[in-house]
Amino acid sequence: MLLEGIFVTILSILFLIEIYQNEKPVILLTYPHFWLVIANMLFFSVTSIFNGFTQYLFEKNVAEYANLTIILKISNYLLFLLYLTAFLCNIRVKKLD
Repeated sequence: MLLEGIFVTILSILFLIEIYQNEKPVILLTYPHFWLVIANMLFFSVTSIFNGFTQYLFEKNVAEYANLTIILKISNYLLFLLYLTAFLCNIRVKKLD
């Protein structure tokens, strides 16, 4: 999971750089790819760091490890919230006549 997290984070940063350097302006709030990339970048950067230290934390201080697992829960909630935002970006609200 550590290598995948680093790989996805690097690709996400490269995508954001590409958007920034693009000549054509992009409205990020309505661009679903932006939300998907942000979701993956945040999730994998947080979980990769946490999973890298999991064995050390578990061996040294089990109580502290149990308290820090809330980080994984919050990152999962944030991941799915941003995915939902990405999928709802393109839904157009029809005005009633």
